[in-house]
Amino acid sequence: DAISKIATMPYPTDPSHVGAFHIRCNESYIAMCCSVGPCQPEMFLFFSPKNADGRSFQKHWFSGDVWLEYSSSSDSMHCFSCRLFLPEDRYKSRKEWRNGIRKWNTTLEKIKQHSVTEVHMTSMVRWTNYKKRHSRLNLMYQM
Repeated sequence: DAISKIATMPYPTDPSHVGAFHIRCNESYIAMCCSVGPCQPEMFLFFSPKNADGRSFQKHWFSGDVWLEYSSSSDSMHCFSCRLFLPEDRYKSRKEWRNGIRKWNTTLEKIKQHSVTEVHMTSMVRWTNYKKRHSRLNLMYQM
C-alpha cells in the first residue's frame, strides 16, 4: 500500500506525499508519521530553492519548533501536529499550515503567530497525548 511505499522513501513524512499518493490521514498513517517525526530534511536545506525575491526556507527555523516541517518536494513549510491531529470539519478553514506556506519574507512572524493559536495548541495537545498513549502501550507490550 501507499504508506508502506513512502515509509521506505528518504523523507517518508514529507507532507507532499499525502496528495501525490492519495493518502488518507488514518491511524496507520499517523502512526508511521509519529514514529518518524516531522519532515525536517537537513541535508536538502543546504540547497533550498530561492523564490523570486531570492529567499528560501532556512534550516535554523526548525530550532525550538518541533512541529515545524519542510517539504522539499513542494518547497513549503507545514505544521506537523495540525496536519495530523485536526481532522474535524470545524478546522477545515484553517488549512494554510496543513497545505503549506511558501512566503519566506514573513516566515518568522507566521511561525510565531501560529504557535500561539488555539487551533495549533489543540493539535499539540493531541500529538502529546498520542505519544503518551502509544509509549504506555509499547511499555505494556514489552513486559
